[in-house]
Amino acid sequence: MNGLILFSYGTIRSMDDIAAFYEHLTYGNVSEKMMEKGYHLFQSIGTCDPLASTTKRIGRSLSRRLKQETKEEWKYYIANKHTYPFIEDAVEQCVKDRVSKIYTVPLTPLYSKTGTRVYERTVVKALNKHERERVSVTNIPVLYSTVSFIHLLADRLNDAIVWLPENIQEDTEIVFTSHSMPGDHTTQQDFIWQYEYLASEVIKRVPYRSYRLAYRSASPGEAWLEPDILDVIRSLAKEGKKAVVICELLSIIKNAEAIQEVGRDGMRLAHLLGMEFVQTEYLNDSDDFMEVLTNHILEKIKQPS
Repeated sequence: MNGLILFSYGTIRSMDDIAAFYEHLTYGNVSEKMMEKGYHLFQSIGTCDPLASTTKRIGRSLSRRLKQETKEEWKYYIANKHTYPFIEDAVEQCVKDRVSKIYTVPLTPLYSKTGTRVYERTVVKALNKHERERVSVTNIPVLYSTVSFIHLLADRLNDAIVWLPENIQEDTEIVFTSHSMPGDHTTQQDFIWQYEYLASEVIKRVPYRSYRLAYRSASPGEAWLEPDILDVIRSLAKEGKKAVVICELLSIIKNAEAIQEVGRDGMRLAHLLGMEFVQTEYLNDSDDFMEVLTNHILEKIKQPS
């Protein structure tokens, strides 16, 4: 049987799991204020954690599609960095289920040192502990350079642009966003190159050419990639822009953090400064994204080892 390990930052299945998430995220140093703020964030969404439910549906869809295409058995495993099931738990379950081939799938399109690279290495380490050398591991590459994926993002971006009143579209700026990374432009050269490449390829496929790159979620008191999304929105307002279109390029699955930092904080500031605001839709488990991701996986599977 083939095992599909889906990497995720953390999927929270219940409000009861929120505290454990922040405890793990901060290595046990979570403050009361941070815990209260985090609980309020998830509570304010009004649904279960969208990252958890969507990742589960993605797993079901990919397993079904891959089975149809390969005529082989597939089972998906969610593997989290900060919540149960952790990456090690997913690997352990693969071993128990006698999976012969493991395929790891990053659900973010940009490769980072603290993200996909750590996840992939954790899978190998966990598998080595079980002494299962006969289980092969294939890491599916990130999507940033895949043309069909780029077309998906451009399609969502174009829909967002068209949503704005026609008489202000010429005074609109597109802002691509990504979760920030620790360090600076010297230490994060590879990540920045992917980010810039993806943005430049997406913008080629919409009727606008003016855009900015921004980051979000930088931790205070440390060096993180910038500029921050809110600073960029302020600059655009000073330049006289009448609208801003936000296109998130890292978190392509709806999640609490992006909802707050882009859809709420960004929109609130834009409206406060007199600008219209629209955000591109998340890809989530949409049919066209599942088709692109399935074909992306199949292409890697069919490559000679």
